[in-house]
Amino acid sequence: MRILDKHITKEFISSLLTCLAIFLFLFVIIDSFTNLDDFIKNKIPLMIVAKYYLAIIPMVFVQTSPIACLMAIIYTMGKLNYNNELIAMRSSGLSIYKIVMPLFIVGVILSLISFLVTEKVLPVTQHLSDTIKAQYIEEKHTTEETYKNLAIYGFNNKQMFINSFNAKTNVMEGLTILKHDRRQNVISKVFANKVKWENGVWIAEQYLLYNFDQYNHVIDSRYLENYTFKMEETPSDILKQRQKINYMNSRELFSYINRLSGSGAETALRYLWIEFYQKMLSHFTPLIMILIGLPCAITVRRKGIGFSSVGISVLVALLYYVILAVSIALGKSSVFPALASVLITPVLFICVAVFLISINP
Repeated sequence: MRILDKHITKEFISSLLTCLAIFLFLFVIIDSFTNLDDFIKNKIPLMIVAKYYLAIIPMVFVQTSPIACLMAIIYTMGKLNYNNELIAMRSSGLSIYKIVMPLFIVGVILSLISFLVTEKVLPVTQHLSDTIKAQYIEEKHTTEETYKNLAIYGFNNKQMFINSFNAKTNVMEGLTILKHDRRQNVISKVFANKVKWENGVWIAEQYLLYNFDQYNHVIDSRYLENYTFKMEETPSDILKQRQKINYMNSRELFSYINRLSGSGAETALRYLWIEFYQKMLSHFTPLIMILIGLPCAITVRRKGIGFSSVGISVLVALLYYVILAVSIALGKSSVFPALASVLITPVLFICVAVFLISINP
């Protein structure tokens, strides 16, 4: 690595780590003051509090690393430009792309780290922090054997709602099944007071079935005290689907989507695909932010302009996330395809950034 590359990389990494540390410090301070009354009132042990804040570090890192990259490249390139170092580099024949290449390499490495943290660490730590918050701060004590208020998309275009499911005994209470046609009209409704998994089949107590016509009128009904009925979902399937989406990594979410692909639940599938594409895009957001911040950074020449450039860059970042949120909302409303709703914003900003860099003298 050239001395120049080492110098730029060192400045950028130093600024990046400083920004990450500041964001983490602010988050912990704000969150601790918000929950301070609950910590004291519930007499939460200091070790539990420390464990809770250690568990949220990966989440803070993933969420703040893009903005930290933006701030770091603005400061680094702005400092080089303010000290006339950037002008000297350009005068020696170096293109702006060659000058910032070490920063792009760091951005790629940071994106890989973000990917590993999101896929391997974040699901575990987020589940841990949510569990601690529920048990100690919100005092919502739950067991790992009984799960309540489950909503599941099943096979053959049906939705299942379960009041409680005991994973140890494989017993469901308050089961409601809504089956839809391809137009998402309800064609049948099943309610069972209690359902138990025995010898590979579901046995229901107080089984009630309604069938509907195309006008949502009941055409027949059936009531049975004890009834063995066919349902494709097994207890293990129910346990898999009760997992929150934000606890899944990309591979688990992709597998979950494939499982539901034949269910006919088009709205749910569209939401899940958008969530999947968002997860994949988030790995590259630090690199995108470096590219977005570069046009503003290379225009910094005086202190006044430097502060203005920082403000403009922050506004650009906010604009990025606002437009991304709007495009995703349009994707969820079926205006845009799922993939397009996630990619429109980064592609647009990357094209604008490359154009602004190319016209910079």
